[in-house]
Amino acid sequence: MRGDGLGSVASGFSRAGSIADRSARTGRSGLIEWVNTTLELRLSSLDQLQSGAVYCQLLDAYHPGVISMSKVNFGAQFEHEFTPNYKQLQQGLASAHIDK
Repeated sequence: MRGDGLGSVASGFSRAGSIADRSARTGRSGLIEWVNTTLELRLSSLDQLQSGAVYCQLLDAYHPGVISMSKVNFGAQFEHEFTPNYKQLQQGLASAHIDK
């Protein structure tokens, strides 16, 4: 296991690939399954993605360090609380040189 705490997440990427293939066929439930497997979460609905925190986690898992995870509001419940999370996501995407 890696010392950075991402060992299980990193090893999950190979499993996540096959799940991503299935998610193309199973829609919402497949996407939720892929996110749960990749990040070791227990999401039950796509509504739980709306705050942007999970997107930040996904980007940080694939590109460690591009997002300041301490600035991500995991308890965000209202739209005005989501905005800083999406700003963190935008900055992380720019730092990772991901344009589209």
